[in-house]
Amino acid sequence: MPSDYNPKAKTATFTIFLILATILTMSCKECPTEPDGYSIDISADFVGASRVRLLVSVSDSGNVREFGIKRDGAVIVKCQLSGKDTLITDNSVEPATAYQYEGIVYNNDEISDHSEPIEVTTLDTTSHEIEWTISRFGYIGSYLRDVCIISEDDIWAVGFIETEETMHNDTLDPYNAAHWNGTEWELRRINPITITGQNYSSSISDIYATSTNNIWAVYGIPMYYDGNSWIQYHLFNMGYEMSGILLQCWGPSSNNMYFAGTNGCFVHYSNTSWTIIETNTSRTINDIHGLSSDLVYMVGSDQDTWSSNFIIYEDGKIRNMDFPDTCVQAVYATAWNDVYLVGQGLLYYDGRKINDWQWSDDLPMNLFQSVSGNGPNDIFLAGHFGTIIHYNGKTWKYYNTLNNTNVLLGAVAVKDDVIIAVGDYGQQANIYHGVRN
Repeated sequence: MPSDYNPKAKTATFTIFLILATILTMSCKECPTEPDGYSIDISADFVGASRVRLLVSVSDSGNVREFGIKRDGAVIVKCQLSGKDTLITDNSVEPATAYQYEGIVYNNDEISDHSEPIEVTTLDTTSHEIEWTISRFGYIGSYLRDVCIISEDDIWAVGFIETEETMHNDTLDPYNAAHWNGTEWELRRINPITITGQNYSSSISDIYATSTNNIWAVYGIPMYYDGNSWIQYHLFNMGYEMSGILLQCWGPSSNNMYFAGTNGCFVHYSNTSWTIIETNTSRTINDIHGLSSDLVYMVGSDQDTWSSNFIIYEDGKIRNMDFPDTCVQAVYATAWNDVYLVGQGLLYYDGRKINDWQWSDDLPMNLFQSVSGNGPNDIFLAGHFGTIIHYNGKTWKYYNTLNNTNVLLGAVAVKDDVIIAVGDYGQQANIYHGVRN
C-alpha cells in the first residue's frame, strides 16, 4: 500500500464535496427555471361556409408543446406544436352558424393555460339553381375569349366573330365583340383609333370594366373606352421596350390597371404613366386577378412542357412559385389567404403555401380554363367540353346538361346572380348565360 494513503484525509475531502454539492443544489432551486406552461392565443384566419381556419400561437421556448382547440366547450383538436404558430382548419362546421373557439395548452395532460375565446359566424351557402341559356353566332373561325359583367343588362364578350356577310364582303371588318343589352346579344366592332388617326379592327383577348364608360380591352396592346371612343396605347411606339405582347388585364380602377402577356410581360398603368415590371419568367401569363394595387396574382404556363407558375406581385415585389409538371390556367382571389388556382383540377393558396383541393369522384377532371365568383361561398369553374361547376361554400354542382365535347369555355365571369361563360362551339362563338333563381 502507498505510504501517502490517509483514510482521515480522504474522508474529510468527501465531506467537503458533499457540502458543496448540497449548496449548489439549493442555489439552483432558487434560480429562475423554465415555466411549466406556455401562453396560447388564437385568431380566425379564414371563415367560409363549411371551413374555419384558426391561427394558433403558443409562446416559444424551442420545445414541443401540446395544445388543443375547443369549439363550444368541447375539444375538437389535440396536437403538438414545435414552432411559433400553426394553422388549424375545422372542416366540420355548418353554414350560417355561430361558434365559439378557445385554445388550450397542456402540461402533463393537465390544462395549464387557455386563450380568450373568439366568436365566428360561418357564411351561408349560395344556390346551385341556375337557369341557363345558350347563344351561338358567327361563321367559320369565330370564337370568344373573355367576358365582363357591368350589370345584368350591360355585359361585354370579346373575341373574333366572322359572319357570312363579313366573310364575303371585303369592305366589312369582322366583329370582335358581343354586347348584352338586357334583351339580346348584339354584335359589335371595337375599332380603336391608332396613333395615325385610323380605325383598326382586330381580335380581342381580354376585357375589363369598372363602369359603362370605363372599359379596358387588350388585343396585343391596351385600349380604353371613355364613353365616347376607343383609344389604343401602342407602348412600342411610345418608347417602351416590352418582352412580349399583352393578353390580359385587371385593375382596382380604370386609372390603375395591370396588363400581362407573353414572355412574362407585366405592365402597370397609373394615371397616364406606364411602368414595365420584371416577373422573372418567360412563360405566357394566362390570367391576372388582384385584391388591390399592392396585391396582384397571376398564373403563367408553357403548353409545350406542361409546366406553369404562380406569380404574386405584392408591395412592389415579385414572388414566383414553380409547377414543373402541372398546368395552371387561371386564378381568382377572395382574400390574401383565399386564392383559387385552376387548370388540372383545383389548387388552393392559403397565404402561406399551395394546397391540393380534395376533388370528389363525381366531378369531372376536364382541363379548366377559368375561375371567378362572388366570394368563397360562390365560385364557378369553366373549361373544356362545356364544363361548368359551382362551389356554394359546402358542396359542388356539376351542370352536366351543358356538357358538350364540341364546346371549349375559355372564360367565366360572375356578378351577383348572373354567370356568363364564353368560348367556341366548333367554328362558332358560344355563350352560356346563367341567371340564378
